[in-house]
Amino acid sequence: RTPWAQVTVITASANLMAPALLNMWHVGCFLLFAAIPASSRKASTCSFQNNGEDSLTTPVDSLLHKVANTQKLANAPSKAKAGKVSGEFASKIAHKSPRETLARAQRQQQQTYSLTQAAKATQARMPRQDSHAKPTPSPEEAKLAPKEIAKDVTSKYAKKLENIGKGKWKDNWKSYKKLFCKSFLVVDPVGTDKITCKGKLQKAFKDSDGDKKKKGFSLTVKATSIAQDYEHAAVFSTMAVPTANGSDELVNRTDFMMIATRKKKKKIVGCISSVKTFWSRSGTAVSDRHKATKDAIRNYLQALHELGTNQSLSYFSQFAGNFTVHDPLGTEPMTSVEELMTAIPELAKLLAPNGFTVDVEGVSVAADPEYGSAHLVLNIIGGPSVDIIDIFQISEGKVKDLKAVWHIF
Repeated sequence: RTPWAQVTVITASANLMAPALLNMWHVGCFLLFAAIPASSRKASTCSFQNNGEDSLTTPVDSLLHKVANTQKLANAPSKAKAGKVSGEFASKIAHKSPRETLARAQRQQQQTYSLTQAAKATQARMPRQDSHAKPTPSPEEAKLAPKEIAKDVTSKYAKKLENIGKGKWKDNWKSYKKLFCKSFLVVDPVGTDKITCKGKLQKAFKDSDGDKKKKGFSLTVKATSIAQDYEHAAVFSTMAVPTANGSDELVNRTDFMMIATRKKKKKIVGCISSVKTFWSRSGTAVSDRHKATKDAIRNYLQALHELGTNQSLSYFSQFAGNFTVHDPLGTEPMTSVEELMTAIPELAKLLAPNGFTVDVEGVSVAADPEYGSAHLVLNIIGGPSVDIIDIFQISEGKVKDLKAVWHIF
């Protein structure tokens, strides 16, 4: 237990429902019932299934639940009314079905429902579009599938990046440069000169190719991710960079992209308007600030893991005095701890009612040590695993800006 566990959170709802809830805390379908907003709650059709798995968190005991209740108490001037467990739900949980197939189907149904509700909650956080802000789209634009365009561009970029990294820039240069919009920006890595024309971009690859090809330079893509706005994407990879003594040094790298659309032969296609990469070499060139940034990123990811596994609430102390969080990128930014304490528990109870774990696949820091990135896998307990690529700006060991590149729908 953390010091947060010593904080007593009392609500009228918890007081009235405590006897029934404490006896049913391990019931899986009650978790789903608790996750459904009261306004849209329907009588549950699931029956009690004991799968031999203990729930990681419970609606009454989890730290995230306490945070959510604290925010509700802070925002609600009047006393909350107690909810009631429907008689149909109460009767159904008393009957245990021995069929594992039925239990598995119900778990899948719960996951689908939770994902749908999480998508609705995320969509509610998306910026509202002004109907007068943009002209009526053309027939071609009306047929667009933005997510598919973003996936296509990102996939092609990742493949070309691998091929060019292997010293095959001559065979891939023409198709690589066609991925970029007419007007574009490349900063590789962040902290170095900007490139805004394809001539300079070609020269950069030629120079690197002549040096690296002889020494077996390679690049392997580990993960790609699309943001919720479908206008941003990220590619996480590992490079083998030659050193002065002739050996190779493995370096983590993230390419963070902005994707636009353009018309090509009467079709709408995607193009890259910006690429910023986050990587740096170790050794004497890496300063104490690089190490501090990497430590801050790892501290954040550890705190996120502890939040998902009900160990601590240190996640909410990982941020600078003034910060901005886009999670997922494409939703309205959060700029206060109070907003985080409202949005994060709400999304967690819908998307991961049993909690989640975090596996850190890699961390990178840019040439400018104020910026870095990480590839993490969010493992939803009882559900799928999600690749997320985070882009960080760190100030004095705290997160000043976070862009989480992933999407729910």
